[in-house]
Amino acid sequence: MKLSLPPLAAIGLTALAGVNLLLMVMAVVQFWQRDENAIGAVEWTPKLSLMTSSAQEARAIDDTGEILARPVFFKSRAPYVPPPPAPPPPPVANSTPPPIINPDPGLLLAGVMITDRVRKAYLVKKADSQGTWASEGENLMGWKVHSVSAKSVTLQLQDRTVKLLLYPQR
Repeated sequence: MKLSLPPLAAIGLTALAGVNLLLMVMAVVQFWQRDENAIGAVEWTPKLSLMTSSAQEARAIDDTGEILARPVFFKSRAPYVPPPPAPPPPPVANSTPPPIINPDPGLLLAGVMITDRVRKAYLVKKADSQGTWASEGENLMGWKVHSVSAKSVTLQLQDRTVKLLLYPQR
C-alpha cells in the first residue's frame, strides 16, 4: 500500500520535523548547562521607620501591663461609657389640691315651657335619650337649674356654669 502525499504537504512535514528536532537539541543543551547560569540569592531589608525601632527599645514592658492584663475579646474591653445622669428630684407637692374640673353634665335641652308662674326646661340625657322636666332652682344629677329662658337653660355646679341652647349653632 502506497501513500500518495502531495509534494507541498511533504515539504511542510519535513520542515516541522526539523523545527521539532532543533527545539529538542536546545532543551538538552540548556539542561546540561543550567548550573552555569544559576541566579544568586537576593538580599532585601525592609525600610522600618525610626519610631518603631527606637521606641520599642526605650519602652519598658511594664508600660503595657494594663493592655496585656485583659484578653482582647472580653466584655471588659468595651469602651468607657459614663453612667447616666441622676434623675431630677421629684417636684414638691403643693399643700392645696388642684381645682376639681367638673365634667360635662351630659344633658341636652329638648324643650322649654314658660308661663306666668312656672319656668321649666325639658332636659334629655345624651346616653339614653330619657328626658325630665326641671324647674328653676331644681337639682338634676348634681347640677342646679339656675335660669330658664326662651332659647337656653343655664346649669350651675359649684363655681362652674354651663349654658345649654335649645337650637345649638352649627
